[in-house]
Amino acid sequence: MKTLGQSSNFIVQLDDTKYSATEIQNLSNLVTSMILNRFEADYATMCGWYGVNVGDVLGPNNLAIVTFGNQASGAGSTSGYAQSGIWINISTLLGGADSILSTFAHELNHIFEGYKQNWIPTNSQGEGLCRAVADLLHPLPGTDYVNAWLAFDPTTDPTSAIADTEFRKDWISANFNGGDLKAGGWVNGMDDSYSIGCAILFIFYLRDQLGYSMAEIVQSIGDTLELKYHSLTHGGISGFSQFKRLLDVHFPGLNNKCTPNNPFPLVFTNVPLASAGRQNNLFVFASMLDGRIIFNQAAPGKAFVGWQEVPGGQQTDVALAAGMQDDRLVFFAKTLDGKVIFNQAASGGAFVGWQEMPGGIVTNVPLASAGRKNNLFVFAKTLDGRIIFNQAAPGKAFVGWQEVPGDQQTDVALAAGMQDDRLVLFAKTLDGRVIFNQAASGGAFVGWQEMPGGIVTNVPLASAGRKNNLFVFAKTLDGRIIFNQAAPGKAFVGWQETPGGQRTDVALAAGMQNDRLVLFAKTLDGRVIFNQAGSGEAFVGWQEMR
Repeated sequence: MKTLGQSSNFIVQLDDTKYSATEIQNLSNLVTSMILNRFEADYATMCGWYGVNVGDVLGPNNLAIVTFGNQASGAGSTSGYAQSGIWINISTLLGGADSILSTFAHELNHIFEGYKQNWIPTNSQGEGLCRAVADLLHPLPGTDYVNAWLAFDPTTDPTSAIADTEFRKDWISANFNGGDLKAGGWVNGMDDSYSIGCAILFIFYLRDQLGYSMAEIVQSIGDTLELKYHSLTHGGISGFSQFKRLLDVHFPGLNNKCTPNNPFPLVFTNVPLASAGRQNNLFVFASMLDGRIIFNQAAPGKAFVGWQEVPGGQQTDVALAAGMQDDRLVFFAKTLDGKVIFNQAASGGAFVGWQEMPGGIVTNVPLASAGRKNNLFVFAKTLDGRIIFNQAAPGKAFVGWQEVPGDQQTDVALAAGMQDDRLVLFAKTLDGRVIFNQAASGGAFVGWQEMPGGIVTNVPLASAGRKNNLFVFAKTLDGRIIFNQAAPGKAFVGWQETPGGQRTDVALAAGMQNDRLVLFAKTLDGRVIFNQAGSGEAFVGWQEMR
């Protein structure tokens, strides 16, 4: 064996009987000029990810021997972690320096998996992580494991494993540990492209859709990727179901490949969110790109549990609206043909099913809703721009649609909030000004007024209130997120920008969880973020919905 170079943690060598003098010189130059430095950099990066000191895994007394081979079969192999005698074999005939570095990162991660023992190197989860790491550090064209799971049906593939029983099977809640092939023979857990492709994509989803760092991902706890997801998010809904739903929207059906291997982040929604809360829970509703209606929820001081679909199969092409009637959640949707429907759930209960609002109203924008203990209100814009509303007392039917007095017109949805038991309604005029109207409990609307400050917007407003304050949110023409507030019986204090510099191109959504204000936004690239403020406190900062 001929040594080509040595660094703090690696010796690189080759069998000089298998290479020409020119090949040996070229590889020696490559090793000393670049390869060893990149090996050390990748090693330091992985130490950071796994939360270990640089001297813990390798070092002067435990050098890893990297041997180049001139065979073309198999890109690499490793002995795994040991206290001595660690080796990595890498083929040099599969694409030059880029291939060497990518293969090295893959095999080095296997060593870390063995050292930390929180990933199993020989199953689909551990192999998926190694391939994700290699792709993140040294991406190569043509590595198509992710599309095996995303675009092809194993049930029609005679070379697939017997365990690959369906298109886009859940290999997140379970690991593939090896199994029989349909055509006979056996496939190892680290060689099944369908299960490994699913694992790779899910790791990319955790990192680039949900925003977790590689350190958080590789140090997460659990024997499956599903359990690791729950240890990260503290949510209660299946991580796989949310992951697959998003991919199904963007890559529907067979033969729909992603290029490059990592398609995330993907647009989650292209319309505003909707939110409503009660003392023990906060709800947020969204419409996905294919019109499916989904929701998420969080108890006070807890994480959001995860997105799930509202039963009933209804679809919409605009935002939802949600309100509370005492502690009964009621939310409204516009169907694809413009009808108004609603669904509801009592505290601790399931949704009871979709119903059509009586009155035959047709709209082309989202609804708006707000409620107090003894009444629930819903607002709509008619096709000719009139502003109408309906209401229902607890346990009673809606009383019928009527027009809000004042002859104002709008071309977007309304917004409504409660300040204690005072209903406040906000609208955007046809020329973009912000106006409001209000009604005390049992009283009529007092008339439209213009919001001070001269703000102009091109999307609906959002509002939420608590006993001692009412908030209204707007998007400026350049996408800034601003808010105003008023105490009971007082004037609005003036517009200010929500800290954090986030931008949006659609309306905001706001809800109250007891007396905690939570604000939701869609970013310009379609992600869902939120900010919150306790009573009398400032906003704590934007976070991504996970």
